[in-house]
Amino acid sequence: VPEMDMPGYKVQHFVRDFPVDWSILIENILDPDHGLFAHQTAGFDLYSASKNAPQEVTEEWTDDGKGWTITSRVDAVKKLQKVNEMRTGQKSKKESKNDVTPQKATSTYHAPSLMKTARRDENGTTAFVIGFFVCPTGTGKSRFMATAVGKAATPRWTQSLFFNNFLDQDTYLLATQQKHVLEAEAKATTGATFGTTNARKKLYVYRSPTEKMAVKLASFFDATLPRAPNRLAALQTLKNAPLAPIPSRNAVLDRYEQHTRVCQDSMDVVQNCNHIMRSSKVASLVLILAKAFASIHNKGTNEIVSRTNDILRPSVIGFFLGLSALASWLAKKMRREFSFKYENSYRDKDMDKIPRVWKDPA
Repeated sequence: VPEMDMPGYKVQHFVRDFPVDWSILIENILDPDHGLFAHQTAGFDLYSASKNAPQEVTEEWTDDGKGWTITSRVDAVKKLQKVNEMRTGQKSKKESKNDVTPQKATSTYHAPSLMKTARRDENGTTAFVIGFFVCPTGTGKSRFMATAVGKAATPRWTQSLFFNNFLDQDTYLLATQQKHVLEAEAKATTGATFGTTNARKKLYVYRSPTEKMAVKLASFFDATLPRAPNRLAALQTLKNAPLAPIPSRNAVLDRYEQHTRVCQDSMDVVQNCNHIMRSSKVASLVLILAKAFASIHNKGTNEIVSRTNDILRPSVIGFFLGLSALASWLAKKMRREFSFKYENSYRDKDMDKIPRVWKDPA
């Protein structure tokens, strides 16, 4: 990601471990078609292709044929969103400079682990690029690292909030998909090698104009995955034994174990939230005890006790107790962002947002 070393750009990092195979994560990242539906984000449409805006795919073999890079380029204009606007009678926004001379929505995969995506002008420059480093930590396991490179930056923990919520939207779907993908790979093993049967490629029906890259990626994985350390042996053990049941949503989307414990910035936020919650309780208790003490001893001549009792009027106590409760509630709500959160109810709310970006015909 060259922009990481260029002046004027700021770099922010994110990390999370997943019980999902690295190859599945890579295929998902390089598939913009899912973004409208899994993430309800219209921006993904700029990276999709259509008949009028075809996907251009180029390949490059480096290091004497040992390295492989594949790049997808497509005009960064509305495709599905344009159809949706016409179908629903929405008014399109005024034509922009990008509509006249569109940027190129560009996604590149440098095998085996690096991806980068950005909208680039005719000179190849961009104001923002995001890099993904997906590293295998075992068959069916991976470490996901992301780097946001742009002109502005926010505290790292705020980036973690965004990425965790974003990733939770479709990671469990990938975990359920994994069972079928790995089983297909396991059945395709013959002797010491596999991949000649296009096992991975046969799992999908490629129909979208955006899937030119996906077809080549599937062929690449079919041909090269046996070379991943210990993968062939791990898959061969699955040939006569069923995979373990799909983990629960809580296990697959456990942010605390997968992210918070390995990211000090996020752990600091959790510890600060715990401190606020404890301090709020202590402050409330001290306030109540102080009022009780002042009320009991107010009959004496102690001026300090008398003034304390006068200051701690019911309205004042109510205000500070309410403020303390609010601080504790906000801290608890923030702390939850760094542990399991994405329950079925959150998924259902996200699914209800799909018609905003793609409305089914009546």
